[in-house]
Formats: sequence, structure tokens, C-alpha cells
Amino acid sequence: NAKQMAPEDIGLELSLRSDKKAVIIKATRIDGIKSFEYELTYDAEVTEDGETVVVPRGAVGGLTIRGGVAQAEVDLGTCSANVCKYDKVVSNIKVVIKVNFENGEIGAVEDEIPLE
Repeated sequence: NAKQMAPEDIGLELSLRSDKKAVIIKATRIDGIKSFEYELTYDAEVTEDGETVVVPRGAVGGLTIRGGVAQAEVDLGTCSANVCKYDKVVSNIKVVIKVNFENGEIGAVEDEIPLE
């Protein structure tokens, strides 16, 4: 069972990339932690057949640990063959991080980036 943790517990920093088309997830307090997994969710406005609808979007993955920092850059959209189709985000971006400790414990951290 995952124990709820505060973002400060892992030194979590969420930010939008300068072009606002990706989220940068960074954790700086990673002692005793084996790995991090993230789940990012938001609502996007898409136009299909001339109709505008709001659909849930999301991404999952892991943070790369390097030099005492765990980090991931998550595109807000879908990319294939170097072509990215970015979403028009219309909600806060919610991030849930699963923390896998070296001692086998599991933690969960929730945070979000407010819609600008």
C-alpha cells in the first residue's frame, strides 16, 4: 500500500517547458529511492469533424535518475516519427508519482500544474 507523501519529500519540481508544449518533472531528494514512475493527466480540446470536444489525455513513464536528480520531459501531445501533434490543454495538469524505495516501500506523491 502506497504511503502518501508531500511533493517536498522528494524535492518535486514541476514546470512547463519554455514553449509550454511539455512538462518537466524533476525530483531532487532521491536518497534511498530506487525508481520513480509518473502518471500525468489533463484535459485537451480537440476539433474533430468541425466539432470541438474536450477529451482526457495522459502519459505514463519513468523518471531518469542521473547525477542525484530524477527527471523526465513529457510532451503534451502525441509524437510519432519525429512529428508531434500538440494538445490544447484546457485543465490543470495533474501529476501522480509512484516512489519505489530501495527498502521495498512504496510512496505516492500528487501535484499539479495550474492552467495558465
